Amino acid sequence: MKKTQLLTKAERILCLSLAILLLFTVSISSFATDNHDTNPNVLSYYKYKMDTKSGKITEYGFITMQNTSAEIMTKKEVLPSGNCKLYIYQNDESYKIDLTDDYELALANYNLYKKNNNQAFLNGKEIKGKNYKHVYIGSNKFTLKKKDIETIKHESELMAAIAYKCGYSNVALLSSLASTIFSYISESMPTKIVTNCTCYEVRFKNDNSYYIHCYHSKIDYYNGKKIVATENDYSQAIGG
Repeated sequence: MKKTQLLTKAERILCLSLAILLLFTVSISSFATDNHDTNPNVLSYYKYKMDTKSGKITEYGFITMQNTSAEIMTKKEVLPSGNCKLYIYQNDESYKIDLTDDYELALANYNLYKKNNNQAFLNGKEIKGKNYKHVYIGSNKFTLKKKDIETIKHESELMAAIAYKCGYSNVALLSSLASTIFSYISESMPTKIVTNCTCYEVRFKNDNSYYIHCYHSKIDYYNGKKIVATENDYSQAIGG
């Protein structure tokens, strides 16, 4: 994980437009009380573009952490090779993480965005009921030690640390985990944090068609060898 340059002027203008759109989106967004819903503390909007020459797909994100009013901008570049660069910006802080991503999913998100008249899908909700089923995709476990988190001052820095540790490039997942963990470490400093994250595809039972990806994360906070607190985090996104 390393710091990198700030957004260009054009990209800042783009993200400002996303921020304005997000204000309108917030006014019509609603969240059910079921704790399997997308983290209600995280509101986000995304915009996509594609370089037709290289095939590179760029995802711009604007995220608001409602519990702290923090505003975070992201830029994710995915190449046909699967090489991915994730940039995270908050105030004057910026981070760059080199990752891998599924280009076919990035392309599907871009095509969905264009099909929807340049409107990106917000994070969805996991609806528990007889009409839906979860299909297991995979799991990931990562640990943040005290030295990893004791100097963290902003959610963007925590998002970068999580991405670096677990290798995930999904901004919806990273922002949800960062919101949950940052709220905890703002009040108490554990000796380590162990997160088990499981990814599912949520599908309709009647025709097995795809609905959304769902991430179930169990976060254990330790004091020495003892677990002193546990939180469950759920986040959903179109595409993995």
